[in-house]
Parts: sequence; structure tokens; C-alpha cells
Amino acid sequence: MVEISAKTGLGVNQLLEIIDLVCEMEDCRGNPDTSAEMVVMEAKRSTQEGTIVHALVQEGTLHHGDYVFLPDGLEPIRITRLHDETHTAIQTAGPSTPISFLGCKDLPSVGTLIIGTKDKTEAMTISEMRKRKEHFKHKIELALRMKRERELKEKKTKKKKKRSKNENEDDNFTSPFTWLSTQDPKTLNIWIRADCWGSIEALEKYLQEIKIPNDDFHFYIFNKDVGPVTEELIREIDHKNCFILAFNTYVDKPKQALKHVKIFQHNIIFHLFHDFI
Repeated sequence: MVEISAKTGLGVNQLLEIIDLVCEMEDCRGNPDTSAEMVVMEAKRSTQEGTIVHALVQEGTLHHGDYVFLPDGLEPIRITRLHDETHTAIQTAGPSTPISFLGCKDLPSVGTLIIGTKDKTEAMTISEMRKRKEHFKHKIELALRMKRERELKEKKTKKKKKRSKNENEDDNFTSPFTWLSTQDPKTLNIWIRADCWGSIEALEKYLQEIKIPNDDFHFYIFNKDVGPVTEELIREIDHKNCFILAFNTYVDKPKQALKHVKIFQHNIIFHLFHDFI
């Protein structure tokens, strides 16, 4: 570990010696005979010169007049002015050379990798490939967005149809026997709520007199009590396949559709059983 100070210059020479030693031992060399690759060290805007990019060449050789590309750039950038670290104009820059150049319209961020080519035809080919890729990327994103919107719309439609089906389930109800034929076991749990116990006894009597067309069908009075039919009660029995007979009492019907509960309400017993049977 080397102690250094940019303010006093402490340890800078020692650090450079260690870097040279490590590079020599690890054989860290750049290939000057390939396309230029450089990393942005700093970028700023000048009112006189425009965008100035300071970079370090890592691979290859950059020439004055070469074309370079930013990672997400679609158009090639031509190097109009090339300088070294002393701001001296140069024609070429090999590996490990700090440079600054003009020509960028956008301001690249620090650490951005820039690739270059001296062949204009190759630069235009790369540009066309990137434009085509960007075009297909937008088309794919648009297609995916449309697919998500369509799936969301279909999901909402299915949910709406399901809710409508549940809400209209009572309208399609014909008789408890028809309903029982689709159930297993074929037992109908009945909850009775009425205004008084005398009404409950009358309801029980009517239920006992109902002629059941099939020996497999069974009516079972699961619960009976005086009072209103509350939403808490309905939620409690919504998983038990129950029919609620509510005579001359208040029914607090839930806002959401019920899956396993059917409610019959009336203030006249004859009409209540007419709707039920």
C-alpha cells in the first residue's frame, strides 16, 4: 500500500513505479493495431469549442478524422480535433494515451466506453445496424406494451363477467332440487332468521311438508334464530353452501357477490316459500 497525496505530491512517484512494475510483471499491453477503444475520464461543454471529451485510449490507435461511437449512439462521431494531455494537437494516439477530442453533440458520462473506426463505410454500416436494432427494439417494446394492455383488458373483462355471473346467479336459480343435483353431498343447509320464534316454528313446519323428489336430497336446518341477517353472518357461512330464509326481518346484503349463499327474503311466508321452491 502506498500513501499518496494529490495536494502535496506525496508518494506519486512511488505509485507510478509500482504501476510500471505490475504492468511489467502482468504483461499488461495494449494492441495498437486494432480498432480504438477508449474510456471517458471527463466531459464538459465549452461555449467556444462545444463538447470536450477527455478519455484514455485502452486498445488500438485513434487517428485524427476517425469515427467513434458512444454505447447508445446511432450516428457516428467524427474526431475533428485531437489533443494530448498537454493540449497539443496530435494526429494519432495509441494505448495508454490520455487524449481530448471534439465532435460529440451529447455529453457522455464518466466511464463510458467509446469505440472507434477509421473506415467511413464501416462507420455507416455500424450506424445502420444500430438504427435497425433500435427500430426493432421500439417495435418489440410497443408489441409487449400492447400485449400487456390487451391481457389487462381481458383480465378486467373476465373479472367483470365473473362478477356479473355471480350477481345474476340468483336470477338463474330455479329450485333447491335443481341446485342440489349439482352438489355433492346433496345436502342443503338452511339458516332461518325471523322476527319471532312463532314465525320460526311456522317456517320449520313448511319445510317439513315439502315433498322431496329424490331420496338422496336432504334439507338440514343448520341454524335458526330471531334477529336480522347481518353481513358478518353471511360472510361466516359463505363457504357452507347454505340457503338463508329471512322472514319479516332485515337483511344486510353484502356489496360483493356470494359464492355459496342464497338469500330468500319476504314478509309473507307463502311468498317466501314460493320464491324458494
